[in-house]
Amino acid sequence: MDYATALEIGVRHTYWGDASAPFSVRAADPTIMRRVGLIMRSGGSGAVVAAPVGADGMPDRLAFDVLAEDVQQISLTEGWQADSVPIFAPDPLTEAGVDGTNCTIRPTDESQSELPRLPGDRRLCQISLPLSAAQFPIRCTVSCDTVQALWAYHIVGKSGADPIHIVDEAAEILFDDLGEETLPNGRIARILRSNTPVPLRWRNAIRLSLKEDQPPPYDPETLIPVLPVGGPNLKPVAGATPTDILQSDIYVSL
Repeated sequence: MDYATALEIGVRHTYWGDASAPFSVRAADPTIMRRVGLIMRSGGSGAVVAAPVGADGMPDRLAFDVLAEDVQQISLTEGWQADSVPIFAPDPLTEAGVDGTNCTIRPTDESQSELPRLPGDRRLCQISLPLSAAQFPIRCTVSCDTVQALWAYHIVGKSGADPIHIVDEAAEILFDDLGEETLPNGRIARILRSNTPVPLRWRNAIRLSLKEDQPPPYDPETLIPVLPVGGPNLKPVAGATPTDILQSDIYVSL
């Protein structure tokens, strides 16, 4: 029996950039695929479905789950929902564009329906695609944007009177001095936090340094030439507007 490619599904995520995102695509109901002779191969951040040439009895639509390797990776996606799994069901499909894609699904789009998210549920979303043999191969991309967060540096070893500041080489990120706090271990830390949310990246090109002003005519002293960047240890910011602003805490000791 001859087979031809029916569906190609890929996942792209700006957190991982050009690297393969740790997501996989699985059939939501494998028994349907087996019953009509469809073959699915998963690999990397996507999957390919092949159909028997000229086969009859194909379902009108097929549903697929987009799963992360662990739950935390879902929370790095803009638009993810903590209590539900959105279902996206594009219909009709568009004609293939220059890149050969018939549909692009974004988790920030309005979903057609939802499923309850259970504890430990690794599904980012479910997609339901129409099977139109006239359009084979149908190419669908799940395109994800990374979340943004305020980067909060908790600096131990400098008091509130020390004239320290964070410098962005690209002069794009500015930081507010939020004063001092007492850490759980009893030590005092100085908090310098970005005044706008910053996109998180697996490999971030942002270069920040910690400097301390010196009396004229001396230039500022560089205390840390390259600071660590924000990571996936996210928490909501109490009392923030809008209420969904996140914060990534970074702890630095001098």
